[in-house]
Amino acid sequence: MPISAGHPCGNKGCPAVIPRGKRFCPIFVGSGNGLFGRYNALPNVFDDLFQGSTLEFLAFTQAKAFQAAAALSGLPVMSYDAVGTHSWGYWQDMVWNAKSRGFFR
Repeated sequence: MPISAGHPCGNKGCPAVIPRGKRFCPIFVGSGNGLFGRYNALPNVFDDLFQGSTLEFLAFTQAKAFQAAAALSGLPVMSYDAVGTHSWGYWQDMVWNAKSRGFFR
């Protein structure tokens, strides 16, 4: 069922419109904050700074907005925030964190 153009969320991924019967599905939200962290290496500093930092900061703000909307809708959300940019090492950390906290059970 499409959401009308006037809906504040604008898409079906919005926690405010997830049907009550689907609220048992686990949700994991993770993002870096755009700052340099332990996986940012010298050969990639230019890309990390001018592309990775910007993209990851945008993802971070969207992840936080989704978490807030989910909390207001009563959806349990497991989250992980990394100090880092859009890099493979941070993603791996998030997956292992989710696994260690029982997300995949």
